[in-house]
Amino acid sequence: MERVLITGGLGFIGRYLADLFYQNNFKVRIIDLPSRPENLPNHFDYVRSGVEDHRTLFYALGGEGLGEVDYILHLAGLSGYSDDYASFFRVNAGGTAVLYETINRFKFSIKQVIIASSQQVYGEGKYFCGFCCTSFTGGKIFYPG
Repeated sequence: MERVLITGGLGFIGRYLADLFYQNNFKVRIIDLPSRPENLPNHFDYVRSGVEDHRTLFYALGGEGLGEVDYILHLAGLSGYSDDYASFFRVNAGGTAVLYETINRFKFSIKQVIIASSQQVYGEGKYFCGFCCTSFTGGKIFYPG
């Protein structure tokens, strides 16, 4: 059975993909910051951590007998709107660098790494009001209808 590690696996997209991979006969391991939710099925391995630490990533990737992962979906990162640019860089860019350093340093045989970003990079875009058909860009997302 092939294994997948999903960083940020408790987020909206990560949790959906965890279920999808499990349904397709993958062993799923999640690494994320919150405590393990009560509704997270026991068939998911869970590592409570961020992605900025080599030792924790070594463990999550399969070091210490946990079973090496074959694939990585790297979704972990800070999101939201804040002026704390240093934290965004440390976690989002730095965490990605630490992930690759750990793979390389310990010679993990990863078949594929998929990195996804978020609205944080692309911005909110244009939205249309369903009542007046006026487009606008604003500080908040508008969900018509």
